[in-house]
Amino acid sequence: MEATAQPDYEGILESLGRSAAVRADVQSALDVHRLLAKGIEGKAIRRFAAYYDLSSEDLTQLLGIKKRTLQRREQTEARLSPGETDRLWRAAVILCEATEVLGSRAKAASWLHRENRTLGGARPLDLIATEAGYEEVRNVLGRIDWGVWS
Repeated sequence: MEATAQPDYEGILESLGRSAAVRADVQSALDVHRLLAKGIEGKAIRRFAAYYDLSSEDLTQLLGIKKRTLQRREQTEARLSPGETDRLWRAAVILCEATEVLGSRAKAASWLHRENRTLGGARPLDLIATEAGYEEVRNVLGRIDWGVWS
């Protein structure tokens, strides 16, 4: 896996509850852009959390929202804002790639929470809410995949 490789759209959509909350056909980056601009249903948050066994605290950090806002968002069919959708999509991409590289969803979720020397001692979870941090975390996953000490 390279940082520039096309993400596994099927795996990402599966983690978000493709049939329940994400009704989109995603084949390209342009399709992703359209999905993010439109927003996905808030109940995708609940599906994503269950898929990777993430806590409410993890989700508030990933999405950059308060706990009460999270509770409202995950219990509705209303669409997330484009910004919230983008942050959820980035988290899904990272966890899907980490699952592929590390071999299981449990290992990927655990890796997300562990401090990483290559990331300056930060946890991947702490970085993926921004585009720059997201790219750095993807680079680390690419290095792990290629067998480079990370």
